[in-house]
Amino acid sequence: MLTMRFGVDAPTVTQGVQGEPDEVAWAVPPEVPRDPAHAAELLGRPWERRSGLPNVAAREWVAYLDATPGQLRKLIPILWSGLLTPEKGEVTYVFPEHRLRHGTQYRLADFLLSLALTRRDVVVYTDSEILFGRLWLRTCMIPPEERGFVRVLFGDRQEQVDLASDRPEMWPKDFCNEGLDHALQLLAVRDATLRFDNARTPGKPPQP
Repeated sequence: MLTMRFGVDAPTVTQGVQGEPDEVAWAVPPEVPRDPAHAAELLGRPWERRSGLPNVAAREWVAYLDATPGQLRKLIPILWSGLLTPEKGEVTYVFPEHRLRHGTQYRLADFLLSLALTRRDVVVYTDSEILFGRLWLRTCMIPPEERGFVRVLFGDRQEQVDLASDRPEMWPKDFCNEGLDHALQLLAVRDATLRFDNARTPGKPPQP
């Protein structure tokens, strides 16, 4: 189970792992869809389950996260504590997105969901709409029978947000709207710029 808590005071957490197991489990995510046709191919595709030595799993995730050396100093303890958490064990992260660039946050969300899909209980205190957005995408992609491993809570509310629903009426007002608004504004400016350039160049074919 992966529980993400937004807008709530985070506790002080001290992680501790008793010993190092000979073998750990993790799940490898499918690709991120490039377009609607590619999304149709990926929809419902299960994550690939793997098991192996802890250092092998850690190296694989380090490569996947594609982080800078400075970010790795923060990420390696996150990876290690998660991978060494046994099945049915619990691991808690407090603002794991701190000082991580956006791309790394997206891939970190994949790691957190990987832990949940391999039967660990993961609690994440976060303010990151980036983690939320990636988790939303992945939840919509995974098979319906596995969506119960994910829940999102806002503030002190105990109602679970259904990420697979296209009706996010339970979300706080304006949550996740800023990024979408910014993208729409950029597209509007790009479209206006192309139209302006086309108007200034007689005989030039229209640009898409």
